[in-house]
Order: sequence, then C-alpha cells, then structure tokens
Amino acid sequence: YQQRNRNLGKLAQHSNGLLSRYAPHVLETHRLPGLIPGRGAIVARFGEGPDALMLVVLHLALSNRAQRRQLHYIRELIGAQRHIIIMGDLNSPLQHLMLNTALHDLDLHPPLDDLHTFPSWKPRRDLDHILISASLNVHKQRVVDLPLSDHLPIAMEIDLPASLNRALHQTEAKTNSLSSPVFSASEAATTQLLARPYPAGRQKSK
Repeated sequence: YQQRNRNLGKLAQHSNGLLSRYAPHVLETHRLPGLIPGRGAIVARFGEGPDALMLVVLHLALSNRAQRRQLHYIRELIGAQRHIIIMGDLNSPLQHLMLNTALHDLDLHPPLDDLHTFPSWKPRRDLDHILISASLNVHKQRVVDLPLSDHLPIAMEIDLPASLNRALHQTEAKTNSLSSPVFSASEAATTQLLARPYPAGRQKSK
C-alpha cells in the first residue's frame, strides 16, 4: 500500500508504503499536522481484541515543534493499544523521542545497539527507528548497508504473541511459512520488520 504525501511530478514522489503477507484488519492513512504539508502516516491493525498489533509507518517533519505536534497526534491514535510498532524516518535521535515527546509513556523498547543511519555514506546519527512496545520480544536488529538514499534502512526481527499469529493465519494466511515479514518504506529510507510467533515455552506473560 502506498500513501503519496507529495507529488512533485517527474522530479519526485514522496510516499510512505506498507507491504505485508497478511492483509490488516484495519488500514488508515493520516495527514500529520504541520505548517508545511506533505507529512503522513499509515496506521495498520493486525488482529482484533487485546492482542491486536498496531503498526504505524510515518515520516516526521524536521523541526522539533512540528515533530511534537505530529507525535501527539499519533499518541492519541494509539490510545490504550498494547502491542505497538512505530517505524520510519523520524528525523530525531532516539533519546529525544523517548524523553521529550508524547511517546514517553508508551514503554517502548530502545534499540539493542546504536543504529546510525544518516548520512548513508558515513552514518553517525540515529534518525530512522523501529520502536516496539515492551510486550513484544526483539530477536535481532541491524542497519542494512544499502545506500539507496541519504538514509540507510533498518531490519528487525521480533516475536509475535501466539494468539495474534493464529489470528493472522486464520484470516489471511497466504503462505505455509510460520513467519510473517512486514516491510515499510518512507520517502527517505526503507525499514524491514520480520515478525514471527513466540516459540513454545517462550510465551510472553501479560
């Protein structure tokens, strides 16, 4: 799915995108607030009930003021959702996002390592992120050496709760694999997420 946010004709098409093996139960597009138009978010929900997974793909503005407004908007959309993934070009270091924005109360996982993605030719800043709720397990994550733009992509592998995995297979299983890769792309960089069920004996407790 593509959300085109800026159409500059033959010069550029600025978009967010989502590619998944499973069709989400809910798929929404949102225009993010800001003085300069052209920032947006894709919100997808996989599954239903308390174990539903909410995935937010977005590209934030450059200014801190606009970012605060945009993340406040996203925080209101998330509400009391338990399983959350926020991913994309967030144009801010992780520490700022976790401490100084509306995301601070979501109990999101910090990265396992410093993931520097910008600039792609000599990465020294962490501007692109996959942030997940503490209810989900991170298996591994890395920066992908694929300089298609001025940002490098991030790849992450996580465990899904068993009930959500069953729901995905029952509603939209298009493959015999037990893994469900989800890819998202912002206009500046591509982010990959590989989600899989919790192995037996490793169920996440509530």
